[in-house]
Amino acid sequence: MKHFIHLFCLLFIISLSSCDRPVEVAETPSANAREARARLLAKNLWTIEEAYIEGKLYYKRGQTNMKDVDIDLEWVKFHDNGIFEVKPMTDPKSEELWYKLDEAKNRLVIGYDKDFTNFEDWTIKAETVFNTSFEMEMKDGNEDFRLKMVAL
Repeated sequence: MKHFIHLFCLLFIISLSSCDRPVEVAETPSANAREARARLLAKNLWTIEEAYIEGKLYYKRGQTNMKDVDIDLEWVKFHDNGIFEVKPMTDPKSEELWYKLDEAKNRLVIGYDKDFTNFEDWTIKAETVFNTSFEMEMKDGNEDFRLKMVAL
């Protein structure tokens, strides 16, 4: 009986000591374009973590100098009024583009003007938006770019 009490006390202490450890929960992607928009708005600023051209790693934050790879993007910010603010590294002022939901294709699209008559081929698929990161795809001529963005 004495051993049972010791064993019980030991298990009780072990269970208490594990209570302060956070439970690791796998981050899930956004279910739809509206949820993706909410997640993008929840963070103040986003910056580039990685850049890919035609599927090949072109830039990695902390390992590659942006000046060496011709990336001129310090941060981006989503506003709830549809403005997609972009801050180039070489300009003290940010630029305003626009974004809108494309619920039929479950994505966000980015354009140069509010009416999207001058459409930029930048898209953010809902399934690539997480709480602390998202991916943005761009086309420039025949080249495909993909940026992995992270919250600052």
